[in-house]
Amino acid sequence: MTKKSVQPGLSLSTIEKLGLLSKAEEFGVLSTTTDPGTLSTLLNLSLVLFILGPSFVYLVHEDYPLEIALQVLIALLSVVGGSAAFATSNLVSVFQKLN
Repeated sequence: MTKKSVQPGLSLSTIEKLGLLSKAEEFGVLSTTTDPGTLSTLLNLSLVLFILGPSFVYLVHEDYPLEIALQVLIALLSVVGGSAAFATSNLVSVFQKLN
């Protein structure tokens, strides 16, 4: 009995078959990773988002349930968005070092 191992993730051939590289270039993703300004823009965006969440929670009153829900929503979006921007900046940094 032979087991066939399946590896998760995308291989380069799968990416080519799906046409993801051409779509990425069409949207300007590949050229953006080589732009030197992209790294600082992403880092600045992550910093702004990380500051926005706590600031919004501090400045908005909690008098009504809608205000509390808005605080939670903005805090969640700023944490997720800031984390995504920071992770993307690290990925762009790796791509730029390879160049």
